Amino acid sequence: MANKEVSWSANTLSKKSIREHITPHKIAVVILIQEYCNMKADAIRQLKKADEISTEITVQMPEPSHRRNFSMLILHLIQCPDMDYKELIDMLEFGKYKLVPNLLRNFLTEMEGFTQKEVGSLMDTILNLGRLLIDPISLVNKSSPIGVYLRRVMLFFDKLNFSQTVSLYRGFQHYVLRGRQRQMDEVKCNLFKSSPSPPSPLASTSMMDLSSSMEQTSCSIAQDMQRVRIDKDETLEEAPALWSRRQAELFIARQTAWLQNNENCALPPPQLQDVIRQVIQANPEHFEAHYLSYLNCLRVKELGGAIDSLYHYFDRSTATSQDKEAKGYRYAALNLAILHAQFGHKAEALAALREAIWLSHEVNDNICLQHAQSWLYKLTEENKEILMERSISKCSDLSLNYLTSLGLQSFAQFAGTTGGKPALVFEVLMRSDVLNCQFSMMDLMAHSFTHKAALWTLYGKSDMASLSSQLLLHLDTADSLQGLNSYKGEAVCQAICNMALRLTDLGEYELGMLVVDHAKERFPNSSSWQLSEQVLYFTRALYKGQWQTAQSAVRQLATLNKWEALLREGELMLAKGDTAEALASITTVLDVGPSLCPSVRVRALLLAAKGSQAAAVSILTAALSIANYHYLDYLTALVAMQLAQVQLQMNLPNQALKLMDQSLLVVLSHGGYYDQASALLLFVQCKVASVASADSEVRTEVIADAIRLLNKVKENFHRMEAFTKVKESIYLQCLLANELGCIAERNKFSHEFRQLEEEFPTLLQIS
Repeated sequence: MANKEVSWSANTLSKKSIREHITPHKIAVVILIQEYCNMKADAIRQLKKADEISTEITVQMPEPSHRRNFSMLILHLIQCPDMDYKELIDMLEFGKYKLVPNLLRNFLTEMEGFTQKEVGSLMDTILNLGRLLIDPISLVNKSSPIGVYLRRVMLFFDKLNFSQTVSLYRGFQHYVLRGRQRQMDEVKCNLFKSSPSPPSPLASTSMMDLSSSMEQTSCSIAQDMQRVRIDKDETLEEAPALWSRRQAELFIARQTAWLQNNENCALPPPQLQDVIRQVIQANPEHFEAHYLSYLNCLRVKELGGAIDSLYHYFDRSTATSQDKEAKGYRYAALNLAILHAQFGHKAEALAALREAIWLSHEVNDNICLQHAQSWLYKLTEENKEILMERSISKCSDLSLNYLTSLGLQSFAQFAGTTGGKPALVFEVLMRSDVLNCQFSMMDLMAHSFTHKAALWTLYGKSDMASLSSQLLLHLDTADSLQGLNSYKGEAVCQAICNMALRLTDLGEYELGMLVVDHAKERFPNSSSWQLSEQVLYFTRALYKGQWQTAQSAVRQLATLNKWEALLREGELMLAKGDTAEALASITTVLDVGPSLCPSVRVRALLLAAKGSQAAAVSILTAALSIANYHYLDYLTALVAMQLAQVQLQMNLPNQALKLMDQSLLVVLSHGGYYDQASALLLFVQCKVASVASADSEVRTEVIADAIRLLNKVKENFHRMEAFTKVKESIYLQCLLANELGCIAERNKFSHEFRQLEEEFPTLLQIS
């Protein structure tokens, strides 16, 4: 690279080349480095002189923290694009890099002096760089990033002719003066904003003096800018941000890694898109920027921009290759399929995927074929198990460890929803975990925990699901090989949302909202926290009887998850007593077919049984069969509870009590407070009904136990803010206390009922 640069002649350097390689920003960075080296060299010389004459001399040597901050600052200034003088000063004064105070003062003095000097001062500054590289006291290594940067500046400065040198110097003067003018304008603006009310006479006099001083400074700057006359084409006033190719490559690599692993560190979507435009404008041939634009559009679900960016990327990448069988064409089709799959365009995705497979077959590209096959079994429902097994086997043979682990996780998800034994499902996930740990695939390791949480939720083990989510949140996912402090992708957001939903089930609505807000802050573009937020709003509004709020949450859910919204709408309609509307929503879910998740189908059948009392037994029997086949233990218990409710209504309390004895432990172990309270309430009703013809002594003992158990029912319903169910429990306590002849207890419960009714009047009872 250096030989190529040396072979250039000064005549071939245009004004655009000057802006790319020798800019006012780069000269300012050089002056900053020079001032630091001079300050350090003076301190070292004074120390040596003090040792020779055995006297004490106060020397301000940069501390280790200052040296580290300065090194990180210069590295950032070298890697970032050019910034104006005001931005540079703001970074030095108010940034995270704490420098030696004398360094900033000397730098500002030197920069101000350049506005009064001639072009020779710039030439002297560049010539002095050679001394920094050979002077052992300055400690600038020629092979260090700072040394390479200084040598590069010297190289390109030597290639300038005199007229280009003068233009560069005038541009530098204009750069400093324009930055000073912007500083003065900002100070004036802040001065007037900070004093909205009329000041006192003394403060007014002080403000007038300050304004007068600022006016004089502004006039001085204006005169200096008038004196520094340069052509408009040679200024940087309207020039775009200058990005070298290496700066652009570093920026694109960092932003791409952050978008995939830690989106919160990446720039916000609008700001990132503006920077990408600047990069493309400065480097039109840098087609990787279009791919970053494609990823940025995906994060905000912008279909048009994503397609345009993807086309631009592959049009430019394939145009640089003379090979007609270049891999860009087949990978372009593969990425187009992925794009359509992200937006749910299944037919378009399959068409693009078939084209990628055909192009890969032509050149025997097995790697592209395996990537295409991994998406094929995601987009198709036919022979899915066979496609997965073949993909995992072939990827393992080709040492495609990432695709192998991804295939194992997909197979575990497929097996979990098609009736696979839980032990075998988790064994498949364990094989994926081994690969993830062996090859440090942090994203798949995180997704493995979310898969486990989802499977435990499917099987009805809520505590194990919460444990898996918490393990992920406490997992150290730092990857030194990729330079990542920790993985903070979508899997982490899902784990946070799982905890929010668990808190919702436990009636901790405020804590759940805090967790959702945390997810919203860390993952602003994710839909997971939006879903959790609406479920929280719906649950709380439904139990409190706030129908309009619940209906609004359902409408929001419909844009995120269609089936969940239909189920919640059916639940809401049943609570309002509108059975016809409820059955319409539930039927829409049941008509989907076998592709529907079994847990969703069982939940729909449970709601259908509540809305259709005549066919409740047959509906619940079908739901029980599906739940048992797919090992859905918690939903099996809920179905048994509903069957017990039906049997109790049919005056079969003993059979209902047997079902409750089988399912009560599961609900109390893994259910939320509302389900626990509902199960205990039904158990009390069955227990009391089963001793209707028993001896008075036995019945009295059972009723007394039931009254005490109903206190726990009231407490759980109250935690969930289901005040209608609380009043139902109190009413049952009143009846039971009256049957026992406990008048005082009955009156206490009646008074409690009346207070609750006045505070929360009953609208319609939740069924």
